[in-house]
Amino acid sequence: MKHAAVLKLMQGLKGEERAAHFACNVAMLFPDGREFVTEGFLYGQIAEEPRGTGGFGYDPIFLLPERGITNGELPDGEKNKISHRFKALSAAKEILKREL
Repeated sequence: MKHAAVLKLMQGLKGEERAAHFACNVAMLFPDGREFVTEGFLYGQIAEEPRGTGGFGYDPIFLLPERGITNGELPDGEKNKISHRFKALSAAKEILKREL
């Protein structure tokens, strides 16, 4: 499992040494040549061990320190409101509203 490999590489690291983030970019190119790129980030840390069964990928080891839980422990609806994808797509939506 990929979680085990990451956790093994990070053995012995503490605090800020475990810092991590998810990133998402959305690129938009309009027929008239206008280009826009948005970004969204979700900052956290790599947990000491997997927690939770929700989400996918690295969610069970991606710790949200301010909440004290991993992405894998978040309900889907809550995760979707804070995710890096949501942030990038929300910014893209605002550009589309303004430009169209």
